[in-house]
Amino acid sequence: MNIRARVLSSWLISVLVIALVITPHRANAQWSYTQNVSTLTDLHQQSRVGPAVTVDNTGRVYLAWSGTNGPQSGQAYLNIAYSSDGINFSSAMNPLSSTDWSISPTGPGIAVLNGNIYYAWTGGSNHINIAYAPVGTTLSGAFTSHKSLVTAGGAVQQAAGSVSLTVNNGTLYLAWAGVGNNLINYATSTNGTSWAKTTYASYTSPYSPGLAAASTGAVYLAWTSNNQCQYLNALGPIAPKNCSGTLPGHTYTYAPVVGSTGPGIVFFNGGIQSFFGACPYAPCNSLFHTSVNPGSNAYQSYEMFTPAGSPNTLGVSGNPAILHRNTQMLIYFTQGTEIEVATIPG
Repeated sequence: MNIRARVLSSWLISVLVIALVITPHRANAQWSYTQNVSTLTDLHQQSRVGPAVTVDNTGRVYLAWSGTNGPQSGQAYLNIAYSSDGINFSSAMNPLSSTDWSISPTGPGIAVLNGNIYYAWTGGSNHINIAYAPVGTTLSGAFTSHKSLVTAGGAVQQAAGSVSLTVNNGTLYLAWAGVGNNLINYATSTNGTSWAKTTYASYTSPYSPGLAAASTGAVYLAWTSNNQCQYLNALGPIAPKNCSGTLPGHTYTYAPVVGSTGPGIVFFNGGIQSFFGACPYAPCNSLFHTSVNPGSNAYQSYEMFTPAGSPNTLGVSGNPAILHRNTQMLIYFTQGTEIEVATIPG
């Protein structure tokens, strides 16, 4: 595979946050410059939204995405590819046995549980669909057990956009924003067939939420609110977080700004790492990163990634997908219509 690499640098913006809160540039904000060296690789695959990524117990990495081709305008076929290193991937394949199922303009979710690869997506009538195939099989057309996501009472669940999927302690977690109301939802299952749903009745997002499982046993759900603040919550009772508040010795107020995509999150180096598109003091959809230690209202930093020696930012279309592999974070994102991966050492 032909790849191109370039060095990334980042601006470090010092701010105060509660959980994951995005702030605008202000006259009294303290900015410092730092360089975070990474490698950026073009995967030579195309999408209009963010991809999804997972890894099995052999270390094989799976990338899932909605392409740019389809039978009609605005439609796109679902794809899957695999890799031994998370950088060099196989050719794209249709994961589903029927092309009738394989059309989605939004991003899929992917996860591995009990020897099966689960592939979830938003299909016709905004129905959430899920299929699976055994690990180690030929991926092309292998995901034959196609089902709509149905919860208690027989309700078929619908998503306004992309879905997120992760696994923790033998349980699948799937998250989405609801159709018509943008309410944040998540559902859990131990077999991919029977699902229990939870809705955050007071929390909405115009973008898709992100999910991450932590080594502590917690699962975290993150989203960009309608007023563009970033929120983070450990699954369970919701702890409301606002765009203004106080910390000991500090007072701060935030105007609603910046979040222009949903977040991709991962538990890494003892904290939640979040990557998302944002607009403060930069072109909209610029790739940003921040982190937070669970349960801590700590002084945090934000990084905006730019190619070294260039004023151009890295643009993001849809949620990035994050993989913690060995001592690295791999950030998969769509820039324009090109799917790329940034490698950040731990």
